[in-house]
Amino acid sequence: MNFPIRKITIIIASILLLAYLFSNFWLYKKHSYLSFPIVKDDPYYFFGDKLVGLQLTYEKIELTGSYGNTSACILPSDSDKNIWIIHLHGTNNMYYSESNLWRYKTWNNLGINILTLNYITQEGSKQIASSEKMYQSALMAYNYLVTKSSVPYDHIIVYGEGVGAYPASKLAKEMQVAGLIIENGITSIQNFLKDLYPILIVSYLVEEQFNVHDYIKEVSIPSLFVYMERDDTYPNQHTKQLFEKSGSIQKRLVNLKDKSKDLKNKNIKTYQKAISDFLKELKLRVI
Repeated sequence: MNFPIRKITIIIASILLLAYLFSNFWLYKKHSYLSFPIVKDDPYYFFGDKLVGLQLTYEKIELTGSYGNTSACILPSDSDKNIWIIHLHGTNNMYYSESNLWRYKTWNNLGINILTLNYITQEGSKQIASSEKMYQSALMAYNYLVTKSSVPYDHIIVYGEGVGAYPASKLAKEMQVAGLIIENGITSIQNFLKDLYPILIVSYLVEEQFNVHDYIKEVSIPSLFVYMERDDTYPNQHTKQLFEKSGSIQKRLVNLKDKSKDLKNKNIKTYQKAISDFLKELKLRVI
């Protein structure tokens, strides 16, 4: 009587083991696509019309460098304060994706000029090439402002969103800027995948990349960390950990409660106030 039960137990255990091994094999093969997904390419021709609808002006530019070229966009404000944000978005969209438009409008309303960019992608593909080329894309944007547009370095704020926290924190460490803002950042891709797949042996399968925690502890400039408590894209404990590890003595952590996709409708005033207060803290440096 016990034999069928024992046999069924062995079969179930074997199936579970095979499923576990397959899951680890899948992660090993596909983790690069999780780190560098095929970029969601919203049609660019809608971008200009939507900016006009938001009463925003823009200029499309090309960033060039030894690592490759990429497209970017300048959205000037009406202010004469010459404050700039370099916007480094996540790896799953373009600078002209609709999900970014509310940020541009909010920043412009605060008198901030914007330089937003796409990352260098693999040739003939819409997949981002590497974490290093993400940083080089950010560096090209910085050099464009400082050398071609003669923007003082202490008028530049670096804004890293999601995986964009990596090039943002590295740029804030390596170059002179006024301040750093991290929105829903990650500590590293390995830690991020451990949170997504806690039962898999991520440490043995995935090479450590996007080591934001290695750079943030050496960033000493004023820093603002923003996270959305209900956001399910990136675990919000990562932003909290980055705040704790930050080497800055002038830093703030702001919880905006909602999901990022709902923020523009529900909690935009709180977000705008967080950015505005951060600008006031930088008054002696940028305003």
